[in-house]
Amino acid sequence: MVECLRPKSKTFLPNKSTEGQEENIVWRLNGEEDPDQSGSNHHVIQLVESLGRGNYTCHRQDGSLLNHTLVLVQETQKKRILNQRNNQEDYLNCSAQNYNGEFRCSWEWYPTRPGRVVLIRAGWGLSSGEEALCSGHASGQQWTCVSEKGNVTCSVDSSGRGISCQDKQQCPYAEEIERLTVFIYVTFGHMMEEYTKQFFISDIVKPDQIQITKMSNTTLELNYPHTWSSPSSFFPLTFQVREIRIVCQHCVNVCADSKAKQVRFTEERRLTVQHKVNNFCVRAQDALSNSQWSEWSHYRRIRLKLPVMRAVQSSGANECETIITSILNYLKILTQQA
Repeated sequence: MVECLRPKSKTFLPNKSTEGQEENIVWRLNGEEDPDQSGSNHHVIQLVESLGRGNYTCHRQDGSLLNHTLVLVQETQKKRILNQRNNQEDYLNCSAQNYNGEFRCSWEWYPTRPGRVVLIRAGWGLSSGEEALCSGHASGQQWTCVSEKGNVTCSVDSSGRGISCQDKQQCPYAEEIERLTVFIYVTFGHMMEEYTKQFFISDIVKPDQIQITKMSNTTLELNYPHTWSSPSSFFPLTFQVREIRIVCQHCVNVCADSKAKQVRFTEERRLTVQHKVNNFCVRAQDALSNSQWSEWSHYRRIRLKLPVMRAVQSSGANECETIITSILNYLKILTQQA
């Protein structure tokens, strides 16, 4: 049995296994005997700040266990177990690759309080009073919530810092009327906290990276991620394109670091690249919602320097091996710079 109480509250723990019988009961808190409460079939708990929480057990005089109750304290004023993301009020970061009903939420534990997930409730319209019947898997790391509007199963990741969920009744073509609400209950020691996130899938959808295919020296084709919802005519993407002329030798991420002068938005999938452009960057967003952008995809043009090309044209067969070695070394340098 688990009791979740708020600070400065009082509760009675009955020993139902011997209710109606007089018996010398021994009460223990976290294994230590409580002489003030022993001998009674009821244990009175007065919570003052962190005092009073823990695992209560009642025993016969011979030491045999009769019953046990875990008392957790739920803080309502201040969150202590999870870290806020980027100093924002939001603790949970949720995203979806598409509209097929799968999504993921992640968080960061407070450095000195690595807790664990003890319960997940998820469903459509839960914040507005909609009821959902939730049941846990034997592993203690998976829960399924069934309601009239969905069948959502959530599992804790192996890292313990996120959950993966799927609504088996989600229709990707239907208009979203109510937000999906996720409740995550986490504990550290005998302290429990509740974290909540509400969203439409269209608010959190984030496409995977775009694939760039070279069609010719001046033409590139943009391919939708294979994880994106189909057909593309019903789920169109908007592309943000950056064309960078300079060669950024020390950039960690040329697409994010470079201050590109030429930025454009398009839904066309086949694009013409200007001759002087050395780096071509593109990312995608759902064209019908103001959701998250995908990560940048990068295409780099590799050009042989003119002196090298002339050397290839003017050299004889005896120098062929030397020229090829020079070209390979040059390409290796370009790869290291990219």
